[in-house]
Parts: sequence; C-alpha cells; structure tokens
Amino acid sequence: MDGIVAVYKEKGWTSFDVIAKVRGILHTRKVGHTGTLDPMAEGVVLVCAGQATRLCSLIEGMHKEYLAGLLLGVSTDSQDITGNVTEKKDV
Repeated sequence: MDGIVAVYKEKGWTSFDVIAKVRGILHTRKVGHTGTLDPMAEGVVLVCAGQATRLCSLIEGMHKEYLAGLLLGVSTDSQDITGNVTEKKDV
C-alpha cells in the first residue's frame, strides 16, 4: 500500500509504537511518520507507507499546531504530569 494515513496516538504510546502497529496491519516494513509526539501527548500522527514515505521529510517541515493544557501551582519531582506532587501553591 502507498499512501498517508492520519493515526490518533493515545497517551502512553510512542510514535514508534504507532509505526510498529501500522506495519503489522499493512504487512509492510516501509512505513514512517512525519513527526514525533511525546509519549505523554495524544494526537494525530501522519503515517506514510510505501512510496509515500518519500514525502515524510517534506511534511515534517510544514506548519503544525499543538493544543496544550497546563496546571498552575503544582510542582512534581519529574517536572511533568507523570511525577509525584512535591508542592502545591494557590495561584
């Protein structure tokens, strides 16, 4: 199969996990993605298969938008949402 597929990546999955799953579904090794999403992030990853993998580098350079949420007044030992809360402050 040659083409580009938009795949929703859930939290906890890496971009490589998505690629591995698509390789299994399509029964092909020639699969790539157009940008890495952090394992803690969820969102759409564009996956290129077959001859469309040639477009990966072109798509990587295109404009992307990210929507993020944040929690103010909380510190964790890892400085991200996965850590243990070490401090809380009223904001």
